Amino acid sequence: MLKQKILAWLTREDRMQKYPFLRRFFWKRGPLYRRLEQMAARVRQKEVITVAFMVLDLPCWKCDSVFRLMQQHPRFRPIIWIVPEPQIKSEAERRRSLADMRTYFAARQYCVAELYTLEQMRAAFAPDIVFLAKGSVIATDYDAWMMSQELVCYVPYCFQNSTGMDFVYGQENQVWRNFYTTPGIKKLAESVMTNGGCNVAVTGSPVADLYLPLAEVPAKPVWRPCSEGMKRIIWAPHWSVGDVSWFTVATFLDVAEGMLHLAEKYADRVQWAFKPHPLLRDTLYRHPDWGKERTDAYYEAWAALPNAQLETGAYVELFKQSDAMVHDSGSFIMEYLLVNKPCLYLQRSGGFQDFNEDTLRALECYRKGQTLQDVEAFILDLLSDNPDALADRRSRYRQKYLLPPSGRTSAELIVSEILKDR
Repeated sequence: MLKQKILAWLTREDRMQKYPFLRRFFWKRGPLYRRLEQMAARVRQKEVITVAFMVLDLPCWKCDSVFRLMQQHPRFRPIIWIVPEPQIKSEAERRRSLADMRTYFAARQYCVAELYTLEQMRAAFAPDIVFLAKGSVIATDYDAWMMSQELVCYVPYCFQNSTGMDFVYGQENQVWRNFYTTPGIKKLAESVMTNGGCNVAVTGSPVADLYLPLAEVPAKPVWRPCSEGMKRIIWAPHWSVGDVSWFTVATFLDVAEGMLHLAEKYADRVQWAFKPHPLLRDTLYRHPDWGKERTDAYYEAWAALPNAQLETGAYVELFKQSDAMVHDSGSFIMEYLLVNKPCLYLQRSGGFQDFNEDTLRALECYRKGQTLQDVEAFILDLLSDNPDALADRRSRYRQKYLLPPSGRTSAELIVSEILKDR
């Protein structure tokens, strides 16, 4: 009787919500946790561990450094698992996305499985571990609940921005390991996750490995040749136009035509890369004021400009070789700071504001704007080569929040966590 009373007192809903250590304590005594740890013990005893990396769209592929490290490691057999992005409704866009992935991974001679069902993947490769592409259930039919035969890991495809929504999709509580970027994100996850964050490891983001000094140097420039002295600026608009997402940050509808005008106005001084979010085109197809014809014409206009290029695939080298960026993205708030170059963040009036502490500190490293006049002022300042007042702040943020901990790469920390206790 006393034991039951104590248990009832400990597991009261308000108390469990307030104290993450209580959620961790009881989760670790539940059947899911025990099953996953038993599976992990068996997998760690294998001589070769087969790992499938699910990829839905090339710009969301953030585990390249982990894949390459596993390629070189005798204990791993890594496989790219290409799956079409369910959020993209346009069949033409899906085909383009799949073609981009095939080309990219073939050029790197990665082992690729273009298998659209979990059953096919199991029959052909029998993976021991699967890295989810996204944590959101609505984004993929291949979720952690279906993968009872595999250990599931999750590396967020973007730097997490919100104070809660990033962690309540549900799958993060079901996977074996979540690899998150900073202690602050881990603490936030612990406060909102059902399991108290007992499956979270802090490893930094693998995408940060690609920006380290020892990262691979590109064989050739990714920007089009331009006249000497021209500035290379990226414009990266988010996809959340209108009210299609809870993460409403997109300013595209307000500045789209004006950005084209600025590209033409400064054609002899600025080279542009139009880097839209991979979901933007498909979202505009379904927007009442845009539609397929207008959207395709807009994209083609950027591709046709002599001082611009349309970028829909991998972008790390594009970032490295740029001079500046204008965007309203979520993940790029942190990621572009890895190159420590000037950036302007366009803020949507009445848009999403519930950013977490890591993101708020990152935004202190940015110039802010809302209008085309703000964009033009940023361009003119860049062209004048005025001193970069925020350079030191960006550098400090990069060192403290973006580089992997312990002086090791994120890929090394992830592999070490997988092989722990062998």
